[in-house]
Amino acid sequence: MKAKIQTISEKDYPNLIAINNKIHPPHIAIDYQFLETYIPQSTYYKKITLKEKAIGFVFTLPSRAKYLSLNYLWFSERYSEFIYIDRVGFLPEFQSKGFGSLLYSDLTQFSDKNKTPLTCEVSCNPPNTASLNFHSKFSFTKVGNRRESKTCELAMLFRPAF
Repeated sequence: MKAKIQTISEKDYPNLIAINNKIHPPHIAIDYQFLETYIPQSTYYKKITLKEKAIGFVFTLPSRAKYLSLNYLWFSERYSEFIYIDRVGFLPEFQSKGFGSLLYSDLTQFSDKNKTPLTCEVSCNPPNTASLNFHSKFSFTKVGNRRESKTCELAMLFRPAF
């Protein structure tokens, strides 16, 4: 099966909402209004499809976006220019099959072409070892920690543009 990387359009929103809300905890659920507000601000918003069905997606926000996420604000306080990876999601049956690498390869090429570093966060306590290792493969390094709650600490990751 040949996967395709395509730009997200408004008709994709219901499927992306379903993917996100199936795999992420309720406190980071999204809805139509969320996508309607933030996709227009996004610098990179792509889906990956198989047989014309979206199986995963990523969208980012630029520095100076109107976004109040504490993680986004953490990077805003430290970097003047960056692309913040806000959402990444894949249907469970397509995780760990190389589709994330395909999409991240495209994203890192976009970052390099635009000479703008990438930022994101990954849970380090409890550790999300698979995600930390995945990001390491794409030259992300930890530049700090941010306590999300009493039980969750995040590794703040940065990848320079090459």
